[in-house]
Amino acid sequence: MKKLYIICDYREKFSSLVSGEKIYNDHISKQSLDNLINTMIGCGYNAEYFGGVDDLIKCYHEKINMPDGIYINLNDGLTEKHKRGQTPLLLEMLKVAYSGSDAFHTLLVSDKYFTNLCLQKNNILCPGSVLISEETDLEQIYDLNTPLILKPNYEGSSIGISNQSFCQKHDQAVLLAKNMMKDYDDILVQEYISGYEITNLLILKKGTDKILFNEAMCISYNDQIFLTNEVFGINEKSSNIRQYRLANQVLDSAIVDKIKYISENIARILHLTNFIRIDYRINCENIYFIEANTNPAFGVTSDVGKCCSLLNMPFDAFVSLFIDSVITN
Repeated sequence: MKKLYIICDYREKFSSLVSGEKIYNDHISKQSLDNLINTMIGCGYNAEYFGGVDDLIKCYHEKINMPDGIYINLNDGLTEKHKRGQTPLLLEMLKVAYSGSDAFHTLLVSDKYFTNLCLQKNNILCPGSVLISEETDLEQIYDLNTPLILKPNYEGSSIGISNQSFCQKHDQAVLLAKNMMKDYDDILVQEYISGYEITNLLILKKGTDKILFNEAMCISYNDQIFLTNEVFGINEKSSNIRQYRLANQVLDSAIVDKIKYISENIARILHLTNFIRIDYRINCENIYFIEANTNPAFGVTSDVGKCCSLLNMPFDAFVSLFIDSVITN
């Protein structure tokens, strides 16, 4: 079996995006990274840490021969707007096998607005939305139904989202969008969908249509499972105060099966592979796609760890499924 080289720029390399002593940003922590590599080794895989984006850039510029193996992309990139495409693009330039979706589709999915447009063309239900890139776009906000939620179009991990992101009125959303444009190039304004918050974790075998894992969870806050104005912002995410239930403990089994089916369809439409996460809001029997993540957090304290705990599934069993999805021969 080929050696596994882990590509990751971990959390402690970057500034914290929340106040307090705890460092939080959209990167895996060094401890979680070390635990994951040790779990891979414990499962019998020959795995080691290789480096991050800067190390890949150095290899490319200095024409270094890359060690033979499979490069496991656990990286969100550095700090640039299109950072999530950096690692897969560099690995393609270095001509090595790697895990995860390719650079083009990673970049497509990191653009929330155009992902919505793409999926709507394929009959996937999405909230009404507009993209605000300059002040002349602000008038489009009045075409949407209130309430609204505003978020940076390219960020993940709830960056740029807080309780103030929820707007009952159009004028309120316009003022917030103007303020957010000071920090972000593109603002996504979406109709807020009241309902159940569902996150769906999938593992797909690279190069095939085979599904190795597909499980949906319902996320709540203060035991509130049907959300009417609640927002999961960066503070809520960083403080780990969200609660998790298996979706089939909250929703009818037919709805859960439909969610999983839609997720598999979305993965095919967007050419996503290995480990992905897809988020929804469920209102009655309407399943609204919210966003997808081609490289979700992967650790015992992340959604993965919560899901394994709910399923009474050992974390190392999930890791083995992931590695099996990467190995194509």
